[in-house]
Amino acid sequence: MPAPLKWNLRWRLSFLWFLEWGITGTVMTYLPVYLESIRISKTQQSHLYAVMAIGLWVAPFVVGQVADRWLAIEKLLAISHFIGGISLYALANAMELYNDTGANFQSLLWLVGIFAVAYMPTVPLVSALCFRHLPDPDGQFGKVRVWGTVGWMIGGLSLSLWLERESIFDWIIANYPQWRTAEIALEYLRTLPRPMNSDCFRMGRCWSSRSTTWPSRRCSPTWESAATGSPR
Repeated sequence: MPAPLKWNLRWRLSFLWFLEWGITGTVMTYLPVYLESIRISKTQQSHLYAVMAIGLWVAPFVVGQVADRWLAIEKLLAISHFIGGISLYALANAMELYNDTGANFQSLLWLVGIFAVAYMPTVPLVSALCFRHLPDPDGQFGKVRVWGTVGWMIGGLSLSLWLERESIFDWIIANYPQWRTAEIALEYLRTLPRPMNSDCFRMGRCWSSRSTTWPSRRCSPTWESAATGSPR
């Protein structure tokens, strides 16, 4: 009979999946709308998606050779998310520059390619990490993987709430005037930087930055001892 999944291990793996898919929930769900808003043509969009697909095909072969041969998976995850976070932050600025000038599309291709190469292989790496540490992967993987779906939804909803915060709070104040806290929250939000459509990349970068520190600090050989109950 397999060992039970200890809570200490379960919440760590669950939060790792939450962060992993929160990035794509923030960026990918809004990307087609954003590309249309800055007047990137359908042909150019196809080029961006093609570069992303090439990164998705090529990177796993390279990462598969590096993971656990030259670098531990948790360190490789941290490095990949660090590079991915930088590329997302650069993409936000590059997209704004393209919207103003329309003259730097090649830089968008490069940055999208870097993000794809850095981020896309992390999904199978997280899966491998889970299967390594779960006492009963067949029965327990779904219980931690479902939090990736939750992260996807929270990422997309948080971006929508941020971009449409004025409309949302105006609706709440108009329909529920007794909720005084909504007015206070709106006044506070107005002190923050004005939302921009390119914030989808900046918010993705925030998720990626958290993913940079989480694997290296939480994904360690001690996870096995947490799962099996053996001493550290």
